[in-house]
Amino acid sequence: MNNEEFDDKNEWHCNADLIFGFVCQYCDSELYFDDVPNCEPDKGFGSACVIISSEAQKRGWKMLEELSFSCPECSKERGL
Repeated sequence: MNNEEFDDKNEWHCNADLIFGFVCQYCDSELYFDDVPNCEPDKGFGSACVIISSEAQKRGWKMLEELSFSCPECSKERGL
């Protein structure tokens, strides 16, 4: 489990808080709380946002701009 705390200045955390995960701006691929082991919003929503943000980055998701993300496949295709 990630020990980092929710940071309202972290755009990854804020995106997870807003849409409960991440959606690719190119292909609509999705990564939601249910897709990530140990990501249990009912046991702490802020913690779940941190966990899914960390997992998205580990899996190769890229932030394009504020509240805009690219999945690993599209990121790779576009050299991001």
